[in-house]
Amino acid sequence: MLAEIGRYGEAIDDLTGALRFDRSRLSAQQAQDALAFALGMSGDLEAGLEQFAQAERVIPHSNWLHYWKGLCLLHHDRPDEAASSLRKSLQRVTARLNRVKRENAERLLAELQPPIEVGAE
Repeated sequence: MLAEIGRYGEAIDDLTGALRFDRSRLSAQQAQDALAFALGMSGDLEAGLEQFAQAERVIPHSNWLHYWKGLCLLHHDRPDEAASSLRKSLQRVTARLNRVKRENAERLLAELQPPIEVGAE
C-alpha cells in the first residue's frame, strides 16, 4: 500500500524486512512484486527489474507482477516494454488483477497504442 501512494522509501524498508521472514510462496511473491515496484518507482529501475525477475521465477504467470512492472517501465519512459508487460497482466490467469487494475491496464494500453492510419500501406 505504501508504494501505491508514493511512499517508496518506507515501502522498500517494510518489504525488505517482511521478506526476511518465512512466507508462503504466494505471499513472498506478492511482497517481492511490491518491493520491485517500489524500487523501480523510487528511481532504481535496474534493482526493480531484478526483483521482478526473481519473483517471476517463483510464480511466472502473475498478472500483478506484470502490472506493476508495466507501471515502472512506463514511469521510466520505456513504453514498448511497458505495453508488453501490461498486455501480459491482462492475459495471465494466476492471481488475476482486480477490476480497477484491469481497467487501468486497459486504459494505459489504449494510450500506448499507435494510432492506425486509414489508407496507410
